Amino acid sequence: MVLYRRSLSHITERRRLNARTLSLPLSKQSVPLASPRLPTEMLDEIIQFALVFASNDLDYPGFAFIRSFTLASSCFRKIAFRHYLSTLTLNTLSQLDSTFRLLLSLEKVPVTGAFSWVRTVYAPSGILSAQPYASQLRFLTNINELSINCNHEGFSTYQQRFKLICANLTSYSPIMSLTTLTLTALPRIETNLLQRIAQSFPSIVNLYLSCTERLNFSHCWYCLEDSLTCTMHSPVPERYLEVQDLATAFANALKPLKNLTHLHLGVFLSHEDLVYSHMQHAPRYLGHPEIVSASNECDICADHAKEVRMDELAASLIIAQKVRALQTIGWSSFFGYGGSDWDSNGEKADGNGSDNDGEGEVEDTSSDIVGNDFKTKVWILRKNGRVRVRRLPW
Repeated sequence: MVLYRRSLSHITERRRLNARTLSLPLSKQSVPLASPRLPTEMLDEIIQFALVFASNDLDYPGFAFIRSFTLASSCFRKIAFRHYLSTLTLNTLSQLDSTFRLLLSLEKVPVTGAFSWVRTVYAPSGILSAQPYASQLRFLTNINELSINCNHEGFSTYQQRFKLICANLTSYSPIMSLTTLTLTALPRIETNLLQRIAQSFPSIVNLYLSCTERLNFSHCWYCLEDSLTCTMHSPVPERYLEVQDLATAFANALKPLKNLTHLHLGVFLSHEDLVYSHMQHAPRYLGHPEIVSASNECDICADHAKEVRMDELAASLIIAQKVRALQTIGWSSFFGYGGSDWDSNGEKADGNGSDNDGEGEVEDTSSDIVGNDFKTKVWILRKNGRVRVRRLPW
């Protein structure tokens, strides 16, 4: 009897378990589907396109420009910041401070943070050399382009500023990633400056150095005279007796730059006295006693134009023979032409022999259209063991 009861209870319990197991759920449970995910590379391209498209409507895009992207997700945030911080324009110390703090906070890399994202920097020399931020320039290991405005520097300070900037940028090793360097409004261009550039940035492809932005041709004669006193605009004959001496010195300093393709040297190759002579006779001759007039409007100065233009070609030829990767050379020119069709004609010069230190022959094609906005540009052709230069593309 006891055995029968145990058997009956066991069967009842088993039936109860089977009924519970076989019973259907009252409602279907929804199965979550995996959301589609774009590859990071494609997402990067989309965000980059959106940022570029939106930036066309803004003169100075600030943080609000990328705010919506940074709030979308961690992936969007990182990509947006990486593109936004790839180009830095630092005009004040507060901008420098906030930007460097942000770069240090975005990546969990000890000390360096997100400095490796930066590709281009635009800043005055005084900002980049300010302490304690200057020492952090060594973290810009992937920088491709650097543009420095030296407008507030004097003859005794600009070399020290640039030396400090170079020392911090290259404290680990020479910057091999930097291919474009621009130094504007320099007080003067000297060989030790060129040598420092060649030593610190051996991979330079585009080099733009200029002094003549400091000259104030847009106001009165007194403003122009003041700006002339703080700028070595015409190194001949004060610094170099002849144009050929200047070209040889500059070429020797730049010779180590094996990749240098495009060069601009913003100094006048005309005689230093030509500018002051123009200031003396132009107000009376041109009838503009208060307004600064351009040299291309002055018939008296025009007597020197042909000689100056030939000197510009001769100097270009000397540099082209020593710096063998060069394709173009630009100069500041006192006889620059203000039209938009400046490159439609020009003179040319031929160098005999191979790319060496030999002399060159200059041929004049009697062109009047030689430059633009106090500048001129010379194109270089290397063919059949000869170096040829002229003021229009080959």
